[in-house]
Amino acid sequence: MPALINAVSLSTAIRQTLSAKHLLKPEHFPKTLALSMLISGFAGYTTMTIIVNQKKKVMEQYDDARGRSMNRSRSSSSSRRKESEMVLAMVENAKESSWQQNIENAVYATRRFTLGDAADKDRDEPDFVKKIRRRATAIYNDRNDSAIAAMHRERIRKQASSNF
Repeated sequence: MPALINAVSLSTAIRQTLSAKHLLKPEHFPKTLALSMLISGFAGYTTMTIIVNQKKKVMEQYDDARGRSMNRSRSSSSSRRKESEMVLAMVENAKESSWQQNIENAVYATRRFTLGDAADKDRDEPDFVKKIRRRATAIYNDRNDSAIAAMHRERIRKQASSNF
């Protein structure tokens, strides 16, 4: 019987300690506030961790479905350079084309972007896409040729300065 009385008094003590009136008393308010901030921070951190992990899983599934790896190598300088040449070629094409052609190109690009490459598997690439790819390749080759020429000039300059 004394154990039952101790259990009842313990539960009463816990209930009184955790009651809202007790926690909001001026002497306990800083502790209550600190505890609620810690619990909120932990809940926020846990939630964000779950969201980030879910996003990674979804992106991996999406990339696998499209046949790409998660590492898209966007950080590599060569892929960024190729993308910049493609953009330059697109701008040149847009400047050279009429407004009707630009609208048709925008519709095609939007459809291909939203539906993916599978939207046009049956059809060949339009002429403007082939033209943009050819121009991007030309820009890439021109830049490579000028970079090689610059390296060659620098090598000759160093050799000439080291001879004297």
